[in-house]
Amino acid sequence: MNEQIRWEIVQEKQSSYFSEAYDYLKKASKEEIELRFSTVDSSCVLLSLFGSLLYSDIKNEVSDYFERIVYYAIDGNPTQIIWARKIIVSIDRDFLEKNLPDAILNNIYSKNENNDQYYLYLNIVSLLNFLQLKDFLNTFLVTFCMRSSNPDILEIYEDYSYGKQPNKRRELENEG
Repeated sequence: MNEQIRWEIVQEKQSSYFSEAYDYLKKASKEEIELRFSTVDSSCVLLSLFGSLLYSDIKNEVSDYFERIVYYAIDGNPTQIIWARKIIVSIDRDFLEKNLPDAILNNIYSKNENNDQYYLYLNIVSLLNFLQLKDFLNTFLVTFCMRSSNPDILEIYEDYSYGKQPNKRRELENEG
């Protein structure tokens, strides 16, 4: 088979894939999507579908599952984190600034039994830094990381605070 024919087959398959993926996301019920989010393999495929179709007409579907997508961006496996961040970075900035704080806090309090998890906090701070949401990043660092009794989480504060508030932690410790 010559290279041109192989290339045409690839293009055809890609076009078919995007068409099927778009159709699925537009026509699937919320229950169906939630079911697909419930297993690791299916959630990775679903996140990749959302990520592949970011520039098509699926903004409503993304916003419907925004909190779930945020969950995968901060508490997923590496594949889920990559796809979820790809989706989140493409979301309208005003929507993000309005909805991301609640989505993160809901994920911290409702999806995790131990609210002092290093991995979770590190991913949250990394996501906020990646999105360049500096005000929310600083608030999160001070509210959750700086005041933590876990030395690993305190280290997150120290690593990401960029030295802007080096004495703040000592001030809080002296107050207590």
